[in-house]
Amino acid sequence: EVVEVNVPEIRLVFITNDGLVQTFDAETGAMLWSSPCGRVSAPAHPGAVSSAGVSLIHGRNLYLLDWKTGKQWMNKELKSGASVALAVCNDLAYISDFRGHLQAYGLGVTHKLWSSQIIGRAVGQPVSLADQSFCAIASTDGYVYTLTAGENPDIWTRYETTSAISG
Repeated sequence: EVVEVNVPEIRLVFITNDGLVQTFDAETGAMLWSSPCGRVSAPAHPGAVSSAGVSLIHGRNLYLLDWKTGKQWMNKELKSGASVALAVCNDLAYISDFRGHLQAYGLGVTHKLWSSQIIGRAVGQPVSLADQSFCAIASTDGYVYTLTAGENPDIWTRYETTSAISG
């Protein structure tokens, strides 16, 4: 018996420390596209992928790139420098600065300004659920904040640990 199976295209996304984003076909290794973001002298944070596209913070700018072509859909200057990578929930990017000020930015969509203050400053790599309905950010003062997306972004829960979180 012959069984035909369709495997979806799987892409690997690499972001270099100077802001170059490259996407490869995971099966063949062929480069699909390459796109520089910002000045090479500025630092880049780890990126995030979502249905909105590939997003990253490079220097003081938030970039959103098209999945298929690498074309820049958005280049938005942040109100302050980011302390860690962005946390993505659907079409929202949550970004924390060095004072613990947390802001939500729309990814390819216009979104009303939302901000909050966390206790401590964000540390480690933010985490998103596979369906990106929730994401989480940890702080130096021993808290983990779970964030939601949608019309009204918000801190859904706050967990407290007994000691500082390193990542």
